[in-house]
Amino acid sequence: MYSKDYLNKSYLLVFFLIAFCGFVATFNLYQQEKNSVAYEQGVVANRFVSALSISLNNYAIEVAAIVALFDSVNDDTISHEQFSRFSDSLLEQNLNPISNVYFAKFIRAEEVDDFLLEQKKIMKHQNVHIFPEGERAFYLPLTYGFPDVMQHGADLLSNELPYKDSVQLAIDSKKTVMTPPLTLANDKVNGDDEKNAFILRHAVFNQQGELKGIVGIAFKIDGLLDQIDFFSGSDVVYRFADVTDQKENDAPHWFYDTSQHQLHSLKSTKMHSSTLDFAGRTWLVESCSLENPYTLMPWNMLIFLVVTYLFLAILVSFFIYKLSRAYSESLEKAEYFLSTDELTNLKSRHEINHQVTQQVVLASDHSTFAVMLLDLDHFKTINDAFGYFIGDKLLVKVSQRLLSVLPDGAHIGRVGGDEFLVILPTGSTLDRERLIALAQDIIDQVSKSYLVDERILTIGCSVGISTYPEFGEDAPTLMKNVDMAMHKAKTLGRSTYHFYDSEMGGRLIRNVLIETRLRLAMQNNQLELYFQPKVDLKTLRCIGLESLLRWDDDELGAVSPAEFIPIAERSGIILPLGEWVIEQACIHIAQWRDRGEFVPPIAINCSAAQLKRADFLERLVGFIEKYEIDTSFIELEVTESILIEDAEGCAKLLSEVSRLGMKISLDDFGTGYSSLSYLKDLPFDCVKIDQVFIRDILDNEKHAALVRGTIQMSHSFGLNVVSEGITDDKQLALLREYGCDFGQGYLFGKAYPPDLVASKIEP
Repeated sequence: MYSKDYLNKSYLLVFFLIAFCGFVATFNLYQQEKNSVAYEQGVVANRFVSALSISLNNYAIEVAAIVALFDSVNDDTISHEQFSRFSDSLLEQNLNPISNVYFAKFIRAEEVDDFLLEQKKIMKHQNVHIFPEGERAFYLPLTYGFPDVMQHGADLLSNELPYKDSVQLAIDSKKTVMTPPLTLANDKVNGDDEKNAFILRHAVFNQQGELKGIVGIAFKIDGLLDQIDFFSGSDVVYRFADVTDQKENDAPHWFYDTSQHQLHSLKSTKMHSSTLDFAGRTWLVESCSLENPYTLMPWNMLIFLVVTYLFLAILVSFFIYKLSRAYSESLEKAEYFLSTDELTNLKSRHEINHQVTQQVVLASDHSTFAVMLLDLDHFKTINDAFGYFIGDKLLVKVSQRLLSVLPDGAHIGRVGGDEFLVILPTGSTLDRERLIALAQDIIDQVSKSYLVDERILTIGCSVGISTYPEFGEDAPTLMKNVDMAMHKAKTLGRSTYHFYDSEMGGRLIRNVLIETRLRLAMQNNQLELYFQPKVDLKTLRCIGLESLLRWDDDELGAVSPAEFIPIAERSGIILPLGEWVIEQACIHIAQWRDRGEFVPPIAINCSAAQLKRADFLERLVGFIEKYEIDTSFIELEVTESILIEDAEGCAKLLSEVSRLGMKISLDDFGTGYSSLSYLKDLPFDCVKIDQVFIRDILDNEKHAALVRGTIQMSHSFGLNVVSEGITDDKQLALLREYGCDFGQGYLFGKAYPPDLVASKIEP
């Protein structure tokens, strides 16, 4: 139950809840947009690194072209003029800005003089020498260069010159190798010591695999970046560092950095880092956008979202405020109707159930109280005949009459359409005689006539009684038990009372257990079909078998069909169970036939629920065709109950069954509402007299007369008669005297399992 104070402040809770949702939604959108901006900037950074890699590879292609030039000649010689023309063509194409192209020739010590003489002719001056000076076994002096030779004669294999390791790596690996950042000689002459250039080297070998020399291309970082034209004029800064030989904890040395003039604006900006591996070197590339990510955010949309949620919070809160005030007023009315039945002004179902619970608490000190459940007999008939308006008026008059009958202190409430619950609380005189007197008085008073809208109406009343704590130590148990007692009173003929007893509860529990275990038995194939012989009373020859269900449960033991079949019918299990019986009977008929054993007709009991199914005949014929059974071997046994419930539909069904060649027996004749019209109009072949009449036929003249009359009457209609439950020779002799045709019973044999049937019966 909500307090009024909570309801009055609920609009504030709604306001803060919607506002909170708005802020959460805005924050999530902000995070998404922020991540989107960061992703886009990351894409730009990755594009930059990719373009940088492509540019470096273009230089490697130029180196490969020069190597191809030297590989194209067979005499292992390229003249200075050829080298210059080829290099000039590379620079004129200007695909990749190049500072210099060179070739360093590999010579041995004995070839030095010839090399110098040749170079003097080419250079046209006498100042040609190899440096650094010193005798070495091999030399790799700069030989050709374009547009100039940079340092003509410089021995690249000398330990005194830098980057000898990269030269040796190019020779050993036979791959293109790049130097760390360096300063070109021409730049040093001009006073520029900035290390912003690189040299790509590749060894050249002759056809015999001997080293001819090394070719190289020198280029500057500016020329490299000129190729990445999509960054021209963009607000992107970047920097490079060669980290090939860098130790783990050392800070990178940036050989090119465009961000150094933007340090103030980049303090809070995260750089995107990538590594680039090329020609034996590893570069660290960092880049970022100068544009602040926050300036790229859709602030208008975010602000609009916040304002929208706040407006929605105010609007909804206003309506909640109005509704809460109206709800507070309605709640007071609801509380009244929750505890009071609107029609009769008695206690409501909820309130009277609560009163039962309260009485249990109050009676916990070993005191007692009683509950009565009243159900009006034939009230539905009045509703159907005169309408609910008259029925409601009658209920009001009944409730007033009940109030006048009940003792002081009793509680009464309406718990259903025509049900009333009475509580006789602790302190009332609750001996059995007084409860009986009160119940009878209630029945008498309720059963008196009522004048409703100038109509005189009469109804009855059935009463169930249960006491605490004898038959229920809590409210649910008491309510359950008194309900069972009331239904028992109805089955006893209505307009009476019945006390709940432990036996009634035990039966209910067993019935529930039987239903549960029966379902499991069907799933686990624990049911068995037995067959009892049906004999000709004159010759005692077996002329048929009746299929009978047997169930031996692990928990319940052997359960009689008389006990579990009614439960199966009430619970609906009878439908799959009946189909199982029909199929099993067909299976056994087919098995006996295939083994060449005598197969008499099999009688199958069919419940009313089965026969009511529209597809019953279709399913029956389906099993017969599936196992290729002759319809003359099937006999259906039906009871009179289906004839009473649906005589027209049953007549049509039985006629179709008869036309298919199956015999039909009327089972348990005489135990129900027997009618001669059934025997006259329906296609029965046989009438079965229930064993209840055969059991006392010798001692009860009425039963004997009834049996004799049934046999004579059936014969007059051309029907055979089967007597069930024959147990001794005297019964047999008397039935023969009456002219009975066939019989069943332990005198001729009990029900046998399928494997023993052939040995127990004779053709």
